[in-house]
This record gives sequence, C-alpha cells and structure tokens, in this order.
Amino acid sequence: MKYIPESEWSCEDHRKAADRIIDNIQIFISQDGDVEGAMSDSLQLFTGRGKVRQVLAKTFQDKNAMAAAFRTFLFEASPKLKAVSERLSVQPQELSDKIKTAMQGAIYTWTEEQVKSKLDDIAEQYKYLEVIGKVQGTTYHSIDAARNDLVNQFSYLRIPMAAIEQLNKPWYPALKALRDVVYSDTSHMTGEQRQAAVSALEQYGIFAEDCLKNGKAVLEDILNSKNIECTPEELDTVYGGLKGINHNTALTQFNKELEGQLGKISFARNKTDLSETWKSITGTESVKDWCSNYNVPLMWIIPKELNNAFRTLIDVQNGSYTVDKAVVSALNSLRNMDTSVLTDRAKIENSFVSLVGEEYSQIWVMNRTEVMTEAKLKIGNDMSTWTAADLTVLQGILKRMKQDKAKKEKLAGTKNSVRNMKDDILRDLVTAFLDLHPEYCDDFIK
Repeated sequence: MKYIPESEWSCEDHRKAADRIIDNIQIFISQDGDVEGAMSDSLQLFTGRGKVRQVLAKTFQDKNAMAAAFRTFLFEASPKLKAVSERLSVQPQELSDKIKTAMQGAIYTWTEEQVKSKLDDIAEQYKYLEVIGKVQGTTYHSIDAARNDLVNQFSYLRIPMAAIEQLNKPWYPALKALRDVVYSDTSHMTGEQRQAAVSALEQYGIFAEDCLKNGKAVLEDILNSKNIECTPEELDTVYGGLKGINHNTALTQFNKELEGQLGKISFARNKTDLSETWKSITGTESVKDWCSNYNVPLMWIIPKELNNAFRTLIDVQNGSYTVDKAVVSALNSLRNMDTSVLTDRAKIENSFVSLVGEEYSQIWVMNRTEVMTEAKLKIGNDMSTWTAADLTVLQGILKRMKQDKAKKEKLAGTKNSVRNMKDDILRDLVTAFLDLHPEYCDDFIK
C-alpha cells in the first residue's frame, strides 16, 4: 500500500504518515517488535488526518488498486523484472500469483525485504520463459504452456538425444534445454542452471528448434559423420523407417535400426544398378522385352552358371522377392559376362538353333513364326518365364512338323511315281492293295 499513486495523497505529510502507519501495521501483524508502541503511533498518526484513513481503507478494499500498487513496488525494487514483464505483457494478477508461489507463506507475513529477495529469481524465470517463447515463435507466461508445445515436437523427433550429442553441435545444449522444459522439474533449477539454459537458447535456440522441426537434417549430419551419402529420396526413406525410434531411444538400439534402414537403401541401390546395367548392355527395359525383341527365350541360351543371376534379374524387374546377396552376385555376373550372347543377333540365333538341335534347323528356319506361335500357346506368351524344362515342348513341336514334312514329301514322291507307272504294273499294285484293303473297293467302282 506504500506504493499507491502519489496522486492519491493531498500532501507529502499524508503520504509519509501513511507509510509509517503501514509499517506499524506490519509490526502488529508479525508481532515482531514494539507492538504496543506501533499501535499507539498509528493512532496518533490517524489523528487529524482523516484523508489518510479514507485512502487506506479505499485502497485496501480495491483489489485492482492493491495489485497495481504491489506491481509498482515490484518494478521499483527490480528493474529487470519490470523490463521482462513489460516485454511479455505480464498482467498484475498473474505477477501477484507468481510472487505468492515464490513466497508461499500468508501474504500478511511478508516483508518488503523478503519479497525483494525473490524478485531477481522471478525475473530470471520470466527471462527463461521469454527466450523459450522466442525460440518457439510465441509468448509464454507459464512453463506449462511451453511444455505442452514442446512435448508434441519431441514426440515426433526420431533421433535420440544420445546420437545428436555425439555430433558435438554447438546447438546441442540449447536442444537439451528445450528437452528439460518437458522432462525436468524446472522449478528446482538453480539460478546458474537457468542462466546457462537462457544463454544456450539465446545463442542457438533457433538451431535447436530447426532440429525439432526437421529431424531429417540431423539424420543427414549423422550419416555424413559416417561418410554415408544419401539422395533426398533415400534420406526420406531412412527417416521414415525409424518409426520406432524417439528422442529417448538408447544409442545402441538407434544404431541397429539405422544400420537396418541403410541396408535397405543399399539393397535398393543394388537393384537399381542391376536394372540399369541390364539396360545399358541390351538397350531393353527387361528380360521380357529382350525375349520379345529377339523372339528367343533368354534362359535357354545363357550359360548354366548364369541361370541364378538372370533369375534374380527377372525377379528384380518384376518386383518379386529377392535378397541383397543374390542381387550383388547377379550384378557382378552381368558386369563380367560375355555380353555378346545378349547383343549379337547372329550369335543368339546360332545358340538357339544349337540348343534345339541341328536336325530341326531347316524346320526352324522355314516355320519359325508358326513354331513360336504354337509354343507360346502351350508354354506362355512371356518367354522370360520359359525354363530349360520347356525346351522339350518346342522340340516336340519341331519333331511333329518334321514328321509332317516327311510325310508330305513322301506322298508327293509317290504320286509322281504313280503318274509315270505303266498301266499293267499300276493295275497289279491296285489289285494287291484291294486284296489287303477291300474296304476301299467302292472307291474304284465306276
């Protein structure tokens, strides 16, 4: 009440008298000192000063006036508190509540000196909230409000603090300070601890906030520290795969999960390399396209030792299941093989004819389209799926066609011989035929 506006007093005597009366009331309440003397002095001071009694009574009953007076006292006692309170637009009642929390005891037991002793610490608490708010791009008046925002941000961070700490980034203490807001009892922070947090946040808070907003950038730093390069798409994939990781995850578990995700990236790269190597060698998108282009089933003509490699290649091109070890092996085989079997049309044709059998080469050359059309109906249209076991189907078709050709040739030769036979010899042959096959007699009756 000593700090109500000067305009409330009609003269300096009234203000000084009011100050002494308030001091005496404090002695009476605390029972510390000459209580009787204080009360006697107060009565004398009220005598002839009715205005003083009126102003004190009115102010005591006006909570807003009391809060404003209390605020004036606080700001005069602590310019630091005044400055930070004004920057944060702290309301009088809010500030009073803060003081009550710090003082704890009943208000009437407080002394000015006791309150003053708390003000620097309260100013530091508001400074602490201020720098947190600046980092977050907002204004906080309570640690709970800051905690609510930060707990959400930390819940989405898929990089453990232990892994970030190993990077030795200058902003790590600022990140730790933000984490302490969420997971530590900041009310028990010492002045030194709070000041260290404020200093870190003022200097590097924005970088720490960037970490919370974009953990992928931190992951990229971790990968760079391991001399591992990733494309932006790969980085997205790795970070997205760390779903079970959070800021509290143990470093060993994080490293294990990270290795697993990097293994997937390596696997994906190897599959891409395998597909691209095939394209660069053959100029076709897939084994299926190659087979259509050359009208030859690839798996029939490649060396047997490459069968597994090309089966893996087909699995990769079809998006089927395979493993990294098989992909790497296939990639090495493709890079080291004689690729002429994939690109030299004459060699491809010779390999195929040699495979199906020289005895069928003439039939193959003359009836290739018909043979392959029938074979596709029986084996399947996609020649990349034809296996060595399917070769017998093609050979069966060729064998039948060869037999049909022989029959036609024999028939044509026989007819030609008949045309050149003498009549008596022909009659004897017909008669002998009818003796064996009397069922054809009707065909010879005119």
